[in-house]
Amino acid sequence: MNLGYGINTYFDTLQSFIKLFFVFTLINIAILLLYNSFDGMKSLSGVTKTATWSIGNLGSSSSICSPVSFGVGNNVISCPYGDI
Repeated sequence: MNLGYGINTYFDTLQSFIKLFFVFTLINIAILLLYNSFDGMKSLSGVTKTATWSIGNLGSSSSICSPVSFGVGNNVISCPYGDI
């Protein structure tokens, strides 16, 4: 097709981007499958299926401080690194 330099360059660039983003898609599918293979969110209740496809499913994090119900009076939150 001979549509002029600008149009041909546009379609060549468009074809290159389609190929590039196809490769990016394949890489990201592999990463999502890797995240889904871990079970960091199995013990949590109410977790959606899409959450298991995220990096949070690796399971290497934990809460630092224990939860405390706040009421009237002095509230102390105990952490392994001291008191707040």
